[in-house]
Amino acid sequence: MLIRSRKGYILLLPALPDEWKDGNVRGMKAQGAITVDFEWRDGRIHRVRLCSSCEQKVTLECNGISKTVFLRPDGTEDMIFD
Repeated sequence: MLIRSRKGYILLLPALPDEWKDGNVRGMKAQGAITVDFEWRDGRIHRVRLCSSCEQKVTLECNGISKTVFLRPDGTEDMIFD
């Protein structure tokens, strides 16, 4: 499983297969009409892009970190995790 979501919450890589050490996805849909693109390296999130068609607050959880993000209509939020 690459993504789990409910309104206002997105968890990335909750159950990544060991064989998928590195990878990326584009255009995944999360609850709240959010489009999610992300890239991972060594099983950890490296880059995330969130796009929303409406204004909303969402909590993104990845790499053991939770971050609250405020999305604007038709805007994007880009994040890099090192």
